Amino acid sequence: MPTFKVQGQVYHVIGSLLPEPDSEHKFLQIYFIDNYESQVTARCNMTENLNRDLVRSLQDSLHAHNHYIQSFKAALETLPQNHADYRIIIHSDKLPPKEHERRYNAPMTNEVALLMVGQEFGPRDIVLHCRNNLTQRISEIHQAYDPLQYPLIFCRGEVGYSVSLPQVNPSTREIMQKTVSCINFYAYRMMARAGEFNSLLRYGMLTNQFWVDMYAGLKNRYRVQVKFPG
Repeated sequence: MPTFKVQGQVYHVIGSLLPEPDSEHKFLQIYFIDNYESQVTARCNMTENLNRDLVRSLQDSLHAHNHYIQSFKAALETLPQNHADYRIIIHSDKLPPKEHERRYNAPMTNEVALLMVGQEFGPRDIVLHCRNNLTQRISEIHQAYDPLQYPLIFCRGEVGYSVSLPQVNPSTREIMQKTVSCINFYAYRMMARAGEFNSLLRYGMLTNQFWVDMYAGLKNRYRVQVKFPG
């Protein structure tokens, strides 16, 4: 049986939205190449024997439906010519309104904001430079941890686990003061249920990698405990 092994600590990093002058676009930066065919070429050049038509189809779908790509592009378009004094932030705990009681739907509000140097932001917020050669680590308890690392699984940018996610009383549907634990959150998402289509179970080896990744990050996620006031 194929296996996915972890040796050491699993962590994910993110860089600037745009490359330094005279540098090639890579990873997240490829989404912001002006020409779509150039984006396809850049992706196909990274790995041999890719199906160009399939890459183009996936890319078009992500541009059409992934709210992070759409928000980043909108933020970049509003930047002045001097990008040095601006940052783009992804809030760590801004949750979409009217989410499903057991899982998140696609966010309905903009979680991406434009900041000037000197403005305050939370310790777990993801703050992206427009252009630099540095990377920053994404916190395991940031709700964008899952969709930024696995854009094909969460193609619409569906948010992942958050330490401030409240429990819901199954009888009354009222929000409780207790929060949902990380292990319960992912255990619920892992289950196969009669009459329900669970897309997380249908990505082959990528599904295996995702579950091992989430399991390996449990220790870091449990270091932080959040309680609501009162």
